[in-house]
Amino acid sequence: MGDDVERLNALTEAAAEGKTNDVIKLLEDGIPINGRDGNSKTALYRACCQGKSQTVRELLKRGARS
Repeated sequence: MGDDVERLNALTEAAAEGKTNDVIKLLEDGIPINGRDGNSKTALYRACCQGKSQTVRELLKRGARS
């Protein structure tokens, strides 16, 4: 698995777990907000599916789209 996919997996996993501060840090480190992980899911999609409303709001505020 490439570094880009691993980084996107980290972002989407943090989003799914509602770890908003980790999501912010990963985004600030340059991970694309609308990038898709190894399962073709975005961070916004994963956060929505898990009901992580604070993370969803932060992603939307920063321009995330599904």
